[in-house]
Amino acid sequence: MLNRTKQRLEVENAGYDCAVPNHPKARLMYYLNCMCSLLELQGADPDVDRLMVYHKHASLTEEDTKILTELCYMFSPYVLKDRCIFQDDRLTREAPNRFFKVSEAPSYLKAKQSVQIGPGQERRLVKNIMVYHNGWIQENWSDPLHILLGKKRRNMEHEHKTKVKELQMMFSLDSPGNTRPLDLEKLSKETKTNSCLIL
Repeated sequence: MLNRTKQRLEVENAGYDCAVPNHPKARLMYYLNCMCSLLELQGADPDVDRLMVYHKHASLTEEDTKILTELCYMFSPYVLKDRCIFQDDRLTREAPNRFFKVSEAPSYLKAKQSVQIGPGQERRLVKNIMVYHNGWIQENWSDPLHILLGKKRRNMEHEHKTKVKELQMMFSLDSPGNTRPLDLEKLSKETKTNSCLIL
């Protein structure tokens, strides 16, 4: 599990390659890092920030790992796709993913103004968008969750899509909102409850 693959972090053409350890925990930490950067959640909570430092994946406790998987479920691609993340194989020919400021993104990528990550959470303004290649989600979200949770990926994704549809019926994901700090304690309690329904 010592292999590392190069990923791309880029905002307004200021990009750099980052080596992500080929370990499921590191992959999920990297995924969480990327999603939080879109909604400017980095720095909002030190406990969440710690779960984004993917080169320190070996230091995660069992409880840390549980919270990490729950957060990655809440920041699922099924919630964020076509709102602040977009699959675009043309823009990712040289890198598996790229980041843009909303104001600098190609005009055909229609980002939403804000998203709500979980029931009872404050809405988060979309500050950046990410485009990704077809295999990026599988490599950094689906497969790592599959490994850590011991679930068949197809069943896991189907069950999660069903749950997300239920949440979307309860909470609109398209209207503006404020940017108060993420309530990790509240989110953790909610994701534990939701995980019982999803997993």
